[in-house]
Amino acid sequence: FRAVLAILSLFAALALAIFHGGGRLGLEFSAIMYEKSILKASGIIYDPSPANAIPQEDGGLMYDNSAEDEAAAEDTSSLSTPGVVTTDTLDIPDLESMNLMLSPNIAQNYAELTKYTTSDNSNQYTPDDGVPLFWEIPQSGKGVIQHILGKCFGVIEASDVAAGHFESEIQVFEADDGTRYVNVDTTTYAGLERATNPKFNLAASGLSDLVIFTSLLHPASYIFSPQYTGKLFTLFRHPVERVVSRFHHEQQTDMTLQDWTITQYAQSGRVENNWVTRYLVNKPGGGLTQDDVYLAMDVLRRKCVVGLVDHIEESMSKFESIFGWSSLVQNNPDVKDCRDRHLEQSRMHKNPSVEEGSEAWNIIMVHNQYDYQVYKYAQYLFWTRYY
Repeated sequence: FRAVLAILSLFAALALAIFHGGGRLGLEFSAIMYEKSILKASGIIYDPSPANAIPQEDGGLMYDNSAEDEAAAEDTSSLSTPGVVTTDTLDIPDLESMNLMLSPNIAQNYAELTKYTTSDNSNQYTPDDGVPLFWEIPQSGKGVIQHILGKCFGVIEASDVAAGHFESEIQVFEADDGTRYVNVDTTTYAGLERATNPKFNLAASGLSDLVIFTSLLHPASYIFSPQYTGKLFTLFRHPVERVVSRFHHEQQTDMTLQDWTITQYAQSGRVENNWVTRYLVNKPGGGLTQDDVYLAMDVLRRKCVVGLVDHIEESMSKFESIFGWSSLVQNNPDVKDCRDRHLEQSRMHKNPSVEEGSEAWNIIMVHNQYDYQVYKYAQYLFWTRYY
């Protein structure tokens, strides 16, 4: 019965999309309706809670999760000791046996990691043709990856470097530092809409050495198609370390935070709520469930090459192997020196740590219990898959 309802919802959504002229709004609505029906049919609650959406200048939405944050801070029933977050080893779920349903665009438009080597070297991963997309998790090493790829490897990047460009067709420009970029800002909703314009058609543009940077994982999937897929890769960082890094960054730009401690920051309500999980399952607002965590993990398992900030050298080596950049490092001493210099600089940039079990640590972890599970699963993928 549920499957029948899902199919009927899909046809209704498609009809509405066609009625609206087949535009991106109709397609977006169609995808959301289909995803909602599939998740309900799978027993997963879908609650986007659009009432907390705040319109932004770029045409996107920012979500006020203060209600969820307050509830999370008060709800310590899932903790072994109330108010204390433990960091025990994650029990790895058997995601494949759950038959989880990814949203259509994620499933079809991002390349499947169908083959990879395990610790016994039982298989070899060969990536599909497609465009690499670095998924930007805040405060998680995007800068070092962008510098290495652009300044050392000479790739063409699509990122916020293109902010302010309004040319009518796709073009490649050179920045003052010699890096090359395409005139599409893929970090905003408006820029992603521009990337799907037939005059741009970024994924099918034929630009060699193109790498896309964005945090907008689900909206960016519309750039691609089953014929021109995106190949996801990212860097993960412990949720507490990300928040601490964000705090020190905001201190540099917000004078009201100059005299704050990390504990005051954690208590202030500024701490994000499970950002990684929300962006993986396209649920920026509303409540999350354990099923959302499993779905987020499955996106990583099936679609994303995972690296770790605290193992940046090993991560970079994996990325180089996957995307064919290894020969650049091996055959050109200048490229290798450039790469190693940026890796060394990233190791030297360290923020003060927060003691595990401290008040600040516990508050941050309560707000990011689901992200911690996803982070531990990312660690598992990193150490058990070889490319």
